Amino acid sequence: MNSAMMQERMAANAQNSNKAFQAAESAAGALVDQLMGGDLSLLQQAMSASDSRSGVSSYSIGGSEVSAEYEARYLGEIIINSGSSMDASESTTLLKGYRYELRGSSEISGSGAARTVFKGIEYY
Repeated sequence: MNSAMMQERMAANAQNSNKAFQAAESAAGALVDQLMGGDLSLLQQAMSASDSRSGVSSYSIGGSEVSAEYEARYLGEIIINSGSSMDASESTTLLKGYRYELRGSSEISGSGAARTVFKGIEYY
């Protein structure tokens, strides 16, 4: 009986851990979708903030026990020299871009399960 109860707890922990990962991944994906839709407000916040971080935005996953959020962090400017496949302009020798780290995180209340997912992007 003790072994069965322990296995049930382990299965529940694995399920909660997976659910937390999926929620964090969904939150980071929601930020990517927002950026691809043309809303760059979080990237602009991150560039102008003294700590290089945007505000944290809540993301609704569905279900009151799961909380998720996302934010962007500005990592710096990058310069690509002329001749690289990323150089879209024939009239300049440099192409300027910016690097960001996108963070999605989640927590499942009452279970102790929490996950954070990071995605890196470059914006030109």
